[in-house]
Amino acid sequence: MAVAAGYGYTLVVTEHAQVYSFGANPKGQLGIGTREKSNTFKLIENEIDHTPGFNGEHVVMVAAGSRHSACVTEEGSLWTWGHAGHDKLGTAASFNMHTSRLRPDRLVPALFGRSRARMVACGNDFTMLLTVDGRVWNCGQGLHGELGHDDYVSRNHLTMIDPARFGGGLITMIAAGSEHSMAQVAGGGPLYTWGLNLLGQLGHSVDEECVKIPVALPGATFGGVDIASFDGGSEHCMVVTVTGLVYATGWNMCGQLGIGHKRPSETFQLVGEANSFQTEGVRLVSCGSNYSLFITNDDNLWGCGFGFYCVNSLGESNTPAEHVYPTRIPTYPCNLNFKVVVAGNVHSAAITSDGQLYTWGVRVSWTRI
Repeated sequence: MAVAAGYGYTLVVTEHAQVYSFGANPKGQLGIGTREKSNTFKLIENEIDHTPGFNGEHVVMVAAGSRHSACVTEEGSLWTWGHAGHDKLGTAASFNMHTSRLRPDRLVPALFGRSRARMVACGNDFTMLLTVDGRVWNCGQGLHGELGHDDYVSRNHLTMIDPARFGGGLITMIAAGSEHSMAQVAGGGPLYTWGLNLLGQLGHSVDEECVKIPVALPGATFGGVDIASFDGGSEHCMVVTVTGLVYATGWNMCGQLGIGHKRPSETFQLVGEANSFQTEGVRLVSCGSNYSLFITNDDNLWGCGFGFYCVNSLGESNTPAEHVYPTRIPTYPCNLNFKVVVAGNVHSAAITSDGQLYTWGVRVSWTRI
């Protein structure tokens, strides 16, 4: 199973590789053929025969932006739908800012170098694709340099970032923040970041509001230890090392960096204190708008930042609060073992070891799906 959280909506991939969606839908980001919101999960299906809507292909990953969505199939296709403004759907068609795709549209490997799609990430108004051959492609808004092509020009079709920008290395993982991008070179290579840097979210400590080409972070940034995973939020980034430590950079008005105060940082800082996470290492992080969520190696859920969409909505208190250090999130009525968690703008979702999906956020309660 896989899950993604956009701006007020959720996408879920089941064990049968079908995609369900739920929530806000003004731009067709649910992919169900209408713009009407849904209070229940709806299967994304073909309009004609009402079969699962990806031409028999098996979806393995979903991604959600603020108003558009994407998925990758086992067969190597990329599918996009929702708001088409800034040409972020990558179809090379002529769209205006009010156009939407209400159902998924298929982009075949011939459109991205004839290598199968491996991973997709959605920013606010751009889409980022990683192919099996280790290349990064993207489309959509380039106003802040988030496309990494050494300009501020938007692209209406998937365009490959010059591999020389990554020192010729193959990319093994990507992530997208609202207006910034992240990519790691295979084999323990460096992490590259680019795009909007107004609040230090790239971790470069450079005096540039926008960085229009990928820039490698020094190897010593994370203590010389290899990276396990990373994610980008609205205006911050987090990195998890193979030793279970977490580093964060960027905006911190609500304590979303988890570094003990609410001042922003232009460089990556170690998250928490010596006894944070109760000595258990972290294996997964997800960055939301003004909060962050973590899963530790013992499958517990932690969070920091603004509690209305994070800690307090899980039962700690009915009063929103800000947590400047990572805080263990209690799960009621029983202990749950979490495998995946995603932080959206105003809500979150997590999958447990037994395949149960939990969502929470604006309303202060658990909802089991």
